[in-house]
Amino acid sequence: MKIEGLHEKEIFEEKFPFRLLNQDIDFNYPAHWHTAIEIIYVLKHSFTVLADSAAYFLRERDILFLPGGCIHEFKNEIGQGRGVFINFELSSLSPFDTIDCVRSKLCDVKLITSENNPLHSKIEKEILNMVKESQNHTFMSPLYYAARSIDILLSFCKDFDSKTKVREKDENIVSGLEKINKSFEYIEKNYCHDIHLKDIAKAVGFSEYYFSRLFKTITKKRFHQYLNEFRIKKAEQLLSQNYSISEVANKTGFSSTETFKRTFKKIKGYSPKVSARNVWCPK
Repeated sequence: MKIEGLHEKEIFEEKFPFRLLNQDIDFNYPAHWHTAIEIIYVLKHSFTVLADSAAYFLRERDILFLPGGCIHEFKNEIGQGRGVFINFELSSLSPFDTIDCVRSKLCDVKLITSENNPLHSKIEKEILNMVKESQNHTFMSPLYYAARSIDILLSFCKDFDSKTKVREKDENIVSGLEKINKSFEYIEKNYCHDIHLKDIAKAVGFSEYYFSRLFKTITKKRFHQYLNEFRIKKAEQLLSQNYSISEVANKTGFSSTETFKRTFKKIKGYSPKVSARNVWCPK
C-alpha cells in the first residue's frame, strides 16, 4: 500500500481485490482516494471521517459508505476505539455487465445509522458476518466476501430506489434507469471534451426535455450540476499528481482556466490553488 499524491495504490495484498481491516482507530490518516469502494463500521467509541469536503462524525454502530474516487481522511480526536474498514472493487464482484448497472446509485457518500435508516440492521449483520469469516479464513472466504459485498450493495441500491420512489414494475421507468446508466458511461468517457445536454440526450435516445427531467428525478441533481461535480472530482485527482491548474482545467473539459477556478470554488468552497498547496505542502 502506498500513496502517490493523494492516490492510494496497491491496497490489496491478494489476487482477489478485497480488504477487511479490523483494527484500533487511534490514528489519523491523511487525505487520499482509491478506485475501490470503502465501507466503514464503528465497533467501539467514535471518530471523524472527512469526505468530499464534509465531516462525518461516526458513533458506535454507524456505517459510512465511500464510493470509489472519493477523497477522504480520518481524524481521531479521542485516541481510542475500534472500527472495521472494508474495501473492494465493484467490477470484481461479477463477471457480467449487470453489476455496472448499479454504479449510478453508488456515486455519493452515504451515512447509515440505526436511527436514520431501516436497512442499518441488515447491512450491519452482513459486515459482522464478514468480520467473523475473516477470523476463520479459508480458501472459500473470497467467495463469501463477494456474496456479502453484493448483498450490501443491493441494500444501498434499494435504499436509493425507495428515496427516489422508483417503481420497478413500471417498464418506462426501468427503461429510463437503463438510459441514465448509459449517460453515466457517456460522461465517464467524454468528460474531458465539451459536453452539451442535447448531445448526451441524443446519445441515450431521449429528447432534451425528457432526459433533463428524468436525470433530475433519479439523481436529485441537474445534469450540469452532476457533470461539474464529476469533473471537479477528476480535477482533484489530477491536482494530486502535480499537474498545473491550467492543465487540469484542460484535461477535465472546462472551456477556460477561469471557468474551472470559479466552478471548483463554488463546489469545494476553496480554490484549486489551495487544494494543490494542501496536497504538496501538508501541515
